[in-house]
Amino acid sequence: MAKLEVSKPEKAKSTHRMAVPDPSKALGDSIRKIGARGIDLGDGYVLVKIRRTKRAAQHARGEEVAFVPQQLPGVPVVSNADLQELIQRYQHIQAIQGAASTVPPANQAFLDQFAHQELEKYASLEKKGELLTSQTLAEQMGVTRQAISKAVTEQRMFSLDSAAGKKLYPAFFADPTLNRRQLGKVNKELGHLAGSSKWQFFTHPRMSLNGISPINALRKGKFADVIAAATAFRET
Repeated sequence: MAKLEVSKPEKAKSTHRMAVPDPSKALGDSIRKIGARGIDLGDGYVLVKIRRTKRAAQHARGEEVAFVPQQLPGVPVVSNADLQELIQRYQHIQAIQGAASTVPPANQAFLDQFAHQELEKYASLEKKGELLTSQTLAEQMGVTRQAISKAVTEQRMFSLDSAAGKKLYPAFFADPTLNRRQLGKVNKELGHLAGSSKWQFFTHPRMSLNGISPINALRKGKFADVIAAATAFRET
């Protein structure tokens, strides 16, 4: 009689493998923890003050090291202009509610400092003649102040808030080397973005415009390119 060979069953593979962390869950948990110590700006944005570790400080050897943000999968980059707009929106909501702030003192100090620096920058730009009052701008453009107010309402122009509470307007609206109609169309393409964001768009170099600002690109006749850049800036 033949011997029945029965193969030994293979050793069962362990089903207790090391769990792979879920990036989405880890990010969500981190945000919830951060939210308890930061400033909730709304729309899922939380502002926190990042502290360097002792090891990082030692590595810097006494020199200040710039913080380099890391791009997370599925998480959009927040530009400085977007951050400023979020902070302004947060401050506006807090002013309306009039409620006691639950923001940690260190973060509130940062928020106040950020806003103060922005106001100082606008004051400096006003002294340089890059930002003007409505009266001065109206005189340079040869229009009435009411016409400027109407243009702002129709999103053909925009303003910035100064420390004194007055509205300041970019001097480039009166620049004879620029086409006012084109400026109005670009501004309208930016939609309801804050004035600070629009100022940042118009005056800062952009990679999509070969490293020049939209204002200079308009001077070079690149209106279509600037419109495309404005659309991308608004959507991001």
